Amino acid sequence: MKNQIGLQSKRLAQMKIEEERRRKQITAQREHANRCQEEESLRNMKMDEVSQMEKLEMELIKRLQNTQAI
Repeated sequence: MKNQIGLQSKRLAQMKIEEERRRKQITAQREHANRCQEEESLRNMKMDEVSQMEKLEMELIKRLQNTQAI
């Protein structure tokens, strides 16, 4: 009887440890996914910014060429 209670307590403790490990793993996966999404968003914003700057650069080059041609 005592041995059975001891085994049940040990199993319960192992189950709690395993549950906590799974919970931490899920939390870490979610945090990683959130960081990846945030980095992707920042990267897209920077790419848009660079694209706008390149367009402005081309416009300024054209203006310069037009003023030099006159």
